[in-house]
Amino acid sequence: GNGYVYAFPKTDQWVSIHSVEIATNTETLGTGLIYDETHAKLHPGRLAMYGADNGLSPSDIEKYDISSGVANLAYDSPYHGDYAMCGNLWISENGVHIYTACGNTFRSSSIQNQDMLYNGALQLRSSIYSSNRIVSLSQSAEQQEIMLVEADQYCETWNSASGCNRYLNLYESLYLNRTATFIIPDMTVNTQSYRQFPMFVFHSADGTKRYLISKLDAMPNPDAEYYWSELQ
Repeated sequence: GNGYVYAFPKTDQWVSIHSVEIATNTETLGTGLIYDETHAKLHPGRLAMYGADNGLSPSDIEKYDISSGVANLAYDSPYHGDYAMCGNLWISENGVHIYTACGNTFRSSSIQNQDMLYNGALQLRSSIYSSNRIVSLSQSAEQQEIMLVEADQYCETWNSASGCNRYLNLYESLYLNRTATFIIPDMTVNTQSYRQFPMFVFHSADGTKRYLISKLDAMPNPDAEYYWSELQ
């Protein structure tokens, strides 16, 4: 909504964020370097973005200032390996909480020494290969509910392995307690069963409806590959 598009490079290691002003088609490289394949999300306040790096150890999260339009690196979290970040993040509807792919959560703030401070964790399962990670997450302020999909990070490679299940979980937002969990089943199309890979979950605007977008593994017909489901 501020007239800019932001691009985060996939390759070349230490890179700049590309900011493109839509009205003039002008591209500007931001100050400060980020690592390639960083995943970023816009903060609801629309003055900043937060990103989770990939390929660095220990993993971290960081903040980008977009108050002037162009995205510039502001600073990273105050932690260095204290909490796993796991390469992706999501932000609560009111902008107060940041949820990382490992389940660790942090509070956001416009004041640096109060920003990205640890605030508890969402309980995830351990799997046959490693601890599960969050694939997609949605938080509804109206329902005070967190909905997420968790899966073994190696399921995409070993999708036929026994025990490689994908779960959809519900939590209450205040104390992060899990209230329900469901296994995402295989889907049958024309008598053939396919493993269903969850891609995105999201709430309706009022929080009363829950939706899942998924992809069927090894589906030969591209017109029947993706599904949008309403969850009860």
